Amino acid sequence: MKSFVTFLLSLTLLSSSGATQNILVVVADDLGMDSLGLYNHEPAASLPPTPNIDSLAARGVRFTSAYAYPVCSPTRAAMMTGRYAFRTGVNDILSTPAQQGLFQQELTLPELLAPTHRTGSFGKWHLGGGATGPNIVGGWSHFAGSLGGALGMNATNFYLWSKTTNGSTRANHYGYATTDNINDSIQWLGQQGTNRWLLWLAFNAPHTPYHLPPAHLCPRYATLSGTATDIQRNPRRYFEASVEAMDTELGRLLASIDRQMTTVIFVGDNGTQQRVIQPPFNIAGRAKDSLYEGGVRVPLIIAGPDIVDPGRASSEIVHVVDVFATVVEFAGIKPTSALPARMPNDSRSLVPILRNEPWLPAETAILTEDGSSTPSGSLTGRAVRLGDYKLIRWDTNAEELYRLSVDPLESTNLLTQTLTPAAEDMLLELRHRLSEWTNRPDILSSSRSTSLFVVEIGWFANASLSLWRTGDPAGGVWTRVVDATTRVLGDVIRITDPDPPTSRAFYQVRNE
Repeated sequence: MKSFVTFLLSLTLLSSSGATQNILVVVADDLGMDSLGLYNHEPAASLPPTPNIDSLAARGVRFTSAYAYPVCSPTRAAMMTGRYAFRTGVNDILSTPAQQGLFQQELTLPELLAPTHRTGSFGKWHLGGGATGPNIVGGWSHFAGSLGGALGMNATNFYLWSKTTNGSTRANHYGYATTDNINDSIQWLGQQGTNRWLLWLAFNAPHTPYHLPPAHLCPRYATLSGTATDIQRNPRRYFEASVEAMDTELGRLLASIDRQMTTVIFVGDNGTQQRVIQPPFNIAGRAKDSLYEGGVRVPLIIAGPDIVDPGRASSEIVHVVDVFATVVEFAGIKPTSALPARMPNDSRSLVPILRNEPWLPAETAILTEDGSSTPSGSLTGRAVRLGDYKLIRWDTNAEELYRLSVDPLESTNLLTQTLTPAAEDMLLELRHRLSEWTNRPDILSSSRSTSLFVVEIGWFANASLSLWRTGDPAGGVWTRVVDATTRVLGDVIRITDPDPPTSRAFYQVRNE
């Protein structure tokens, strides 16, 4: 599909000086909304105790319609940049720590907050760039944790794993990873004095390998044997033990911070893995790695001193990409003037919701994308939700349309039957949103001299741009400028027609 553009709408940011907030972002790995009692009230579901996560919800806002990506790397990139995967190019899990993931052109949260906050990241990175990726690509002033998607393949790897600290890797680090992340976080916080800080805590738990945590961290599951055979037979029990251990250690971190000065964001990075996902989402091919609700609906809880009417739930349709603008606003940076217009931002601040004020975002639809090889068997594609409706478009161009308010488990594809007028209108709107998001280059500027025509585009990953021209845009034939040149100049893509016509000409930039 092609798109043609003539203007750019951008989000920019301007620093403000009144904020005193610290920000703690906590990411749980492979924890879908099915696996927390706060979200799942299905009698058949087996759920772990999570008193500390529950306490966050009691003094915060629990979002019941929060979306992520089907796998972890795109979610992390979106939260850190405020940009969807089609812009960052991170639309799949990274297979190795050295793989190209997040590009250095991206402006990240720690880079944006560096003038006002100390920044530290602990736990899972999984955005590439090798051992120095978290510091150089991510912009974190301090990093301690793991680089890849999982700590290993067997249960012992949560105790013996490869740990990287600011570019230096120790291949056989001994220490329970969940506890190690908390110890490092508390130690780092103790070094910050009166400085404001942003701490990004990305647990490896409860991602595989399933294992038995230390007994004092998961008392409900302490009698499990922990043998390989038992883990294979009862993976859900060990998943739950990992969640309880994570919650226990999170409580230790929360006890060490000044809650009156700290906003805490807790979020899952994608849906729960197929073999341990709980009812009602335990449908084959509809867990992690899929665009269905079980793969992309995640817990999102935000707590802190600025919450108005804490303990409530919000049904607003939000996305992990919105974490970026929310953190930025809590850090004292207003969404009106410092993100570069050359790199459009998709994030919407959730602060009005947290303050129980009307939330009127410029964009009300959300996008999620799946570029993975999907071991669960689902296809790659994109999904967009607006109001009650959700459209999935697979890379085969097949489509599925669901009205989630009456069909939350996506059992009836409305495109297999006659649509109501309202559903037809929504289908057209969803298709339009999807096309606009994924195919429209953002024009920054254009100029013409006697010998050249130059157009500059905001950088985005995997761009496949071409330049076309015509003398009559109303009815003329568009011709591709075959000798046009394209150069990437940092965060700008420059396309040049080396031989523009002497007569009047109109140009299009196409992303094909």
